Amino acid sequence: QIDRATADPTVRVDGAGGVHVIFTPQGAPPDQPTRPAYYAYCPAACHGPAAFTLLPLGDGVDFAALGLTPAGKPRLLLRLPAQAGAIFVYQYWACDANCLSPAGWASTALTYAYARQTGWVEPFIHSFALDAQGRPRFVYYDAGADPDDPHRGAFYAWCDDACGDPSGWYETRLLDDPHATDFHLAFGATGGPRLAYATYNGETL
Repeated sequence: QIDRATADPTVRVDGAGGVHVIFTPQGAPPDQPTRPAYYAYCPAACHGPAAFTLLPLGDGVDFAALGLTPAGKPRLLLRLPAQAGAIFVYQYWACDANCLSPAGWASTALTYAYARQTGWVEPFIHSFALDAQGRPRFVYYDAGADPDDPHRGAFYAWCDDACGDPSGWYETRLLDDPHATDFHLAFGATGGPRLAYATYNGETL
């Protein structure tokens, strides 16, 4: 069990009935300076906390999202604030075996994004998804260093192979709407991505 408040869990169930969970603490108290994401797994009979094994991953994590490949292998997207919260770092984590040991996981930093102004709260766990083949995709917003920054707007990032290497990832800008938020990514029956998001024109949402 975790002896501090937690939030924003993602739960997935694999084909064998195993339950996978990822969540983050709401904050790091002075006597526990690290703030990892917690990966929890239960292979069967998941009726209480004792059935799960927890593994801390990363440090300074504010949000984490989880997906499972068709073979039931966990894939994570973590977001970490950097430079006093002015920039976010996105990390991709993958495990194919021995996932209850840190040695079973590989991680890499994918991209950096300038944070929005204070007050924007980004729902995170629905912006990351795997397609039918288990390939990772996510949507994120980069506020840019200034209004003229060319890398500003909502971006769709994807990887088809060698996803533990940043060079295996690509992205395209979807829109430059500064009010776009609440991204929810899913895939249609033919494998194409589908995205829902919220925005407003100053009067309506």
